[in-house]
Amino acid sequence: MILKILLFISIIFFTGLALAAILLRNKTELLPTLEKLPRAKWAGIILTALVLLWCIPHIDAVLHPTSFFRTILYPGLFIAWILCSIYLDYLFARAFAVFCILYSYTMLHLCFSAMLPLTSLSAIFYYLVGIGGLTVAAKPYWLRDAIRTIMQNKTVFYT
Repeated sequence: MILKILLFISIIFFTGLALAAILLRNKTELLPTLEKLPRAKWAGIILTALVLLWCIPHIDAVLHPTSFFRTILYPGLFIAWILCSIYLDYLFARAFAVFCILYSYTMLHLCFSAMLPLTSLSAIFYYLVGIGGLTVAAKPYWLRDAIRTIMQNKTVFYT
């Protein structure tokens, strides 16, 4: 059931992302607003909170049931959220990168555990989403550059 809901949400999300990229092409008047998105503080704070909440079950599964770190998990995540909100630059880009990584991990896990047909084809897509998240996490300004490239209708690949 969770897999069906996540697949439906992901289809809507990526279709909307593709439509937005197509519809916003050559809209250079929106470029100054949209290229500020990777450094957006409030959007990054909200997405960071959601990503850290998504990390809780993954961290909890690794910890031993009697571990001391289980008692400080929630305060530690709150402190990490505050520190990220204060000190990180390109907060939205980094939170989006972690979101892509967690999304690809979760979808790969659900697809392989449900033994769906053609899982290997969807795995390629989820691996690419995860690799994109890793790339944006390493170089967050590339998200800004990608937005500029899409908005200015530049060709990305040269022959």
